[in-house]
Amino acid sequence: MAKRTIVEFPSQSDPWAAVDAWAASTHHSIAEQGEWGRRYQHGDGFFTVRSYVQIAMNGAGLRVESWITAWLTGGEMDVSGGEAVQYFPRRTARRLLNQLLAGLGQPPVK
Repeated sequence: MAKRTIVEFPSQSDPWAAVDAWAASTHHSIAEQGEWGRRYQHGDGFFTVRSYVQIAMNGAGLRVESWITAWLTGGEMDVSGGEAVQYFPRRTARRLLNQLLAGLGQPPVK
């Protein structure tokens, strides 16, 4: 099982307005940012599983990574796929990722 779901695509426009709108509407907060891009967090890890979305500019495109962390799994886990492990948290994180991808004009992950 992959540790992170990764989507890369070309982008000629500044994505941050669409990303900021998505973050506000889905209650993601910036966990880290730098010249490389931003990492957003959803959930507190106590009552809910933490999910992350990291967005980085790479040349003429974007690299979007998404994963969850839960104390039951002991590390990172991708949000794509249909495995039964952490099914509901992964489904929720995948839905939120797909909302971002739609806002950036990209197809959803399965």
